[in-house]
Amino acid sequence: MPGLNGDARREIAEAATMQSRSNRSCWNRMRKVHLRRSVALAQSDSDSVGAE
Repeated sequence: MPGLNGDARREIAEAATMQSRSNRSCWNRMRKVHLRRSVALAQSDSDSVGAE
């Protein structure tokens, strides 16, 4: 980026890595919730076969 000194460039890079890191943890959390929900759905399906 033109016109930025080293400190500003470093701060922007740190902010970008922090952003991607928080996105990754959010994605992991959503994937865990989705896995848990699909497992619960599979269990309830086997519990109530033919209920629908």
